[in-house]
Formats: sequence, C-alpha cells, structure tokens
Amino acid sequence: MYSLHIKEDFKTLHEYAFKSRDYAVTPGSPWNYAIKLNNEDFVVVEKGITKGVPPFSNDGAPVQIKAKGRLLDSWKEVVNSASPPPPSPVNSSNPLTDITLLPFGATNLRIAELPVLDEF
Repeated sequence: MYSLHIKEDFKTLHEYAFKSRDYAVTPGSPWNYAIKLNNEDFVVVEKGITKGVPPFSNDGAPVQIKAKGRLLDSWKEVVNSASPPPPSPVNSSNPLTDITLLPFGATNLRIAELPVLDEF
C-alpha cells in the first residue's frame, strides 16, 4: 500500500529523560489531492537502500511512485484530521501537479485513500 508523501512539521510538546519526547506532527505540504488514474502518469522509481538512512522513512523509501493529481479545495480538515474523502469521481480546476506516493510504513502522516479525478 502506498500513501501520499506529505511533508511533516514536528513540534516538541514535552521532553523527558533519555532524550524521549512527545511531538505534534502536522502537515507541512498540501494533502488534499485527487489522483489522476492514467497508467502513463504512474512512474515507479527504484531508489534502493541508502546507507545510514532508515528504509521506512520519507527520505529512505527505496521505491516511490510518481503520479499526477489536482488539489481538491473542497476536501478539508475536521477536528485536526482529514475528513472522509469525497466520493469519486471528482472535479477540480486546480493545475495538474506531480505527486509522490511512498510505502505506507515510510510515512508518519498518511493519506492512502485518494479520490479519483474525473478526467476521461
């Protein structure tokens, strides 16, 4: 399973002994995309394992999928979480954008159920 790559902003809430901390993690990039389902727009990128970088992290994911999507302005947050995705197909007048999908376990913030664009 793959998830949209969302930049993560970490804020330390509390520090404890032995360098342990409580964090609030919030999106540092847009998350509310609808995906274009067209095989020509999906590109698998095999980066491989990088020494010293955890493979289950945003920077260390050995395989990514490049795709296309449009921001969906109507899809909002509710109580600091993404609301349920709107039913597909959806329309958006925002520009088509390159998006990256990472393995689900390589993300801390996860959107894995993206609405599908009505572009056929």
